[in-house]
Amino acid sequence: MMNKILASTLACFIVINLCCSSLYAVNSARVDPMYWIIWEHGFREGQGEVLVNGKFGFINSSGQVTIKPKFNQVFPFSNGFAVVRRGAIINTPKAGSFGQLFAGYFMYINKNDQVLWKGPGFPFSEGFATVLIGTKWGILSEALGEEPKFSVINTRGQMVIPPRRGEIGQFSEKLATFTDPNNGNAGYIDYKGQIVIEPTYLLANDFSEGLAKVCLRVSEGYGFINKQGELVIPCRYYLAYSFKEGLAAVCVEKTKKWGYIDARGEMVIPAKYDSVDDFSEGLATVKKNDKWGYIDYAGRLVIPCKFDDAEGFSEGLAEVQVGGKWGYIDKKGDFLIEPKFGLTSPFTEGFAKVAVGDKLGYIDKQGKYIWEPTR
Repeated sequence: MMNKILASTLACFIVINLCCSSLYAVNSARVDPMYWIIWEHGFREGQGEVLVNGKFGFINSSGQVTIKPKFNQVFPFSNGFAVVRRGAIINTPKAGSFGQLFAGYFMYINKNDQVLWKGPGFPFSEGFATVLIGTKWGILSEALGEEPKFSVINTRGQMVIPPRRGEIGQFSEKLATFTDPNNGNAGYIDYKGQIVIEPTYLLANDFSEGLAKVCLRVSEGYGFINKQGELVIPCRYYLAYSFKEGLAAVCVEKTKKWGYIDARGEMVIPAKYDSVDDFSEGLATVKKNDKWGYIDYAGRLVIPCKFDDAEGFSEGLAEVQVGGKWGYIDKKGDFLIEPKFGLTSPFTEGFAKVAVGDKLGYIDKQGKYIWEPTR
């Protein structure tokens, strides 16, 4: 969020390469402007990305290199596989659209650096990954007249849904969004590609806690449907996030203020904040008077709005910014790791990715490096 946010749709370089605005969609995507490092991503499945001489590889929790740094970009492991990009001639956003013609190619690898699948796509989720067919070379593929199609593979690299026109999203709670190639409307399919909810929505998001955010018409706002496709919360909100920990952040159009609703659609925390984020570990970040703090489920301000920027709690710690530097606080609001980093990531599996200048490192919860910052 805030100065860490670069985009609210595709949080990665794949967005630009594939011109597909739904991949890696998140509420807020924090991306390093030089190397396209995604700061929400840290250790996953015992592996963390590192940067050595401008190339990415992976280390384990002991700080030992498990996959040699040789990639132009990597994404976290999920279900045993990671999406990686290599072969780029120009590897910087500053190269512009011309440079993207030389941005390399994508593939899926396992933890032994063996290739499962060649081509771009989502990370694995629930044992399946959405992949794009006919776009191996990104923008260059379109220049050559190749129309991208979407398919779904399993963890054996087998195609379980044949290539089709129209986007297919990432699976969440056994369903994935898809778009009708004829009119662009969105609906939902199951693991077999069967339509479960007809494509009648202008916009549709992943299911979370049994509900999905949708928009029916431009003139209306956002609401929520259940897995039967029933609109259980009317489309009346100017903006909305997905449900997390029983509550969803919503923005009221008249005031442009944020609050939280429950699964019945009742406003349980009044819309009085300038900005907010999802609940995580019982607390949510809120912004008032240009400062950030934390509230609990009852809407009580448990950590005062005193930070320049703030992120959600993960493994008991939260990233906050003071004076242009990032550090970590506990749930009392006390610093456990002083603000001294240019960028930070949430703690996952006991470690956090941090930036010192243009160098990337990993720390433990005592603030000690398990990987000294490198670039």
